[in-house]
Amino acid sequence: MCSFLSLLSAGEDARFSCAADASLSGLTASWLRDNKPLDDKLADRIKVLAKENHFTLELQNCAQADSGQYTCRVTDGKGGTVTSSAHLEVHSRKGGSGSGGVGWKKGIFFFDVQYYSSPGLPPF
Repeated sequence: MCSFLSLLSAGEDARFSCAADASLSGLTASWLRDNKPLDDKLADRIKVLAKENHFTLELQNCAQADSGQYTCRVTDGKGGTVTSSAHLEVHSRKGGSGSGGVGWKKGIFFFDVQYYSSPGLPPF
């Protein structure tokens, strides 16, 4: 499992992306936050995309309550599973650069995870 930390300002969008070996087939991915399925309350702010062996979770208009550990769980057709995680930390938006506060730049944080084989797990 790989772990990463990403920092965002409230109101920004986050994108979590993971990829598996292109030669593998029959892979599925599920996304978790703090080791639980994503809350239905997020449904209007998330997009889950899958193209070949590339899986993406986009979280729009992040709020402090969205902070937590996001995990992509990829499963092959034989039941083998590999996970990778990133910790998202969303801070409240401070004053602009001229107000004496911390200036935040609006944008999308791109997060890429590459899978690495571990003993006993499928070769993702």
